Amino acid sequence: MKNVIRKRQLPHAFDVKSQQSAMVNKANYDIMVKTM
Repeated sequence: MKNVIRKRQLPHAFDVKSQQSAMVNKANYDIMVKTM
């Protein structure tokens, strides 16, 4: 519930942060696939 409230209060910051983490996760996944 706290996350939902926070998301409504700071929608832009939350979107930016989730986009960044998604990019990082994809980069980490790509690196993992290449090293395997």
